[in-house]
Amino acid sequence: MNQDLQKEYYQKNREKLRAQQKKYYQENKEKIRAHQKKYYQENKEELLEQTKKYRQENGEKIRDYEKEYREKNKEKMRAYKREYRRANPEKAREERKREYAKNPERILATNRKYQHSKKNPDLADGEFNMVEHFYEQATRLNNIFGGQVFEVDHTTPLSKGGKHCPWNLQVVPAKWNRTKNNHHAGLWEVPCGK
Repeated sequence: MNQDLQKEYYQKNREKLRAQQKKYYQENKEKIRAHQKKYYQENKEELLEQTKKYRQENGEKIRDYEKEYREKNKEKMRAYKREYRRANPEKAREERKREYAKNPERILATNRKYQHSKKNPDLADGEFNMVEHFYEQATRLNNIFGGQVFEVDHTTPLSKGGKHCPWNLQVVPAKWNRTKNNHHAGLWEVPCGK
């Protein structure tokens, strides 16, 4: 019965109680933070274990919540990330390097998609995956031959009205692509040995 009374009291006085809590926190912010930090340091292993256990038991629920939050707050998150990168350029640069090292094909394809989004705003996800495949293929060939030997080329250059889409891409030697520049459209033909 006591719990019911407490719940009823809280419901009736919710705003008043929240205002009191907020005021108390503002007046004692440093003291509260110091206490929380001390508690965390003293119980770090236990807290990490609890967090790990909770995440394992509620993984799907957490992923759904995070996905929903990202969808609802896209602009807010973009603004936060943009501000973080401006305030911490060195950290942001290191994070980009780590991300690129983990998955270069994905980063290259995403960058291309962004660069050409104004020319091709209607690129579908399936087409984006096909475009990504070209960058993965170029990376595989570069890993085999060493260095930046191959790259993805637009058969019809973007400056000449070509689109950034699967049917306008090819993996070609970087040297050939540099000499081609945007002077002509054409497919690269594999030279046959005589």
